[in-house]
Amino acid sequence: ARSLQYVYVSDGTTVWECGDTSASTLVWNACTFNTSGSYTAPGTGEIYSMDCTDGYVFVATKKGIFYYSSTAGTRVFYGYAKTDGTYAPNGYSLVRYCNNRVVAAENGGPTLFVFQPTHISGNYPTTGSGPVTAGANQDIMMTHPNPNFRWIDACGGSSAIYYVGYANGTTPSGGQVYKSGVVVDATTLAVSLAYPTVALPLSPDEYPTCIQNYLNYVFIGTNLGIRMCQTLSQYDPSANGSGDLKSGPLIPNAQQPVTYPVKAITGSGRYVWF
Repeated sequence: ARSLQYVYVSDGTTVWECGDTSASTLVWNACTFNTSGSYTAPGTGEIYSMDCTDGYVFVATKKGIFYYSSTAGTRVFYGYAKTDGTYAPNGYSLVRYCNNRVVAAENGGPTLFVFQPTHISGNYPTTGSGPVTAGANQDIMMTHPNPNFRWIDACGGSSAIYYVGYANGTTPSGGQVYKSGVVVDATTLAVSLAYPTVALPLSPDEYPTCIQNYLNYVFIGTNLGIRMCQTLSQYDPSANGSGDLKSGPLIPNAQQPVTYPVKAITGSGRYVWF
């Protein structure tokens, strides 16, 4: 992950920071975790996910979500969200920063979190489930009705936040892309997020493994390859609502299957790599 001029990597146990990527010899410094506020530092193999903004780094661990301001120069992570005994007893398996919101997923469970801008760093996620409206005292966006459903990735689009996941049974199945539309109150101009609805169901033999927004298109990585999707408006006759996705063909095609699922997508200029 990258934040400003810094690059961050993790081996699942330690987060490492490199401050000068132009140097002939890269120097990596280990970050530490502050345990004030009844937090516990993640142990061996307990760091699951990481994401950066322009200035902040978030990590999802078995012991909670931690954050660090890369401009501070201290390489010390502080607690952002504790593990909740009901909704995230085993910590968080995913963290993403999407449209100025911190999105997270329960480790080993079906609960999706979208933390309020008013969330006080270091606290438990607030209870309740439903649309994360402006000023509402809740951080839990949705608990999927299928207890075996797992949230895998998320990204921010021009008018919605997208989340992907699948039912993690004996064989992954039921892959779906969900969306939460951005809603602006015409009177107060308060911004809220709608309750997640399905933006694109995948075929029974295909399940999503990552998602990325690039130049107003949404790219979905799956076990079979990658799909380039167009976002639809509510007036499009093929859409059920604003923010639905129209999928392009599978790349590579069915006659050239990938060896492994697509786990990462990045775009630059005219190209998208996966």
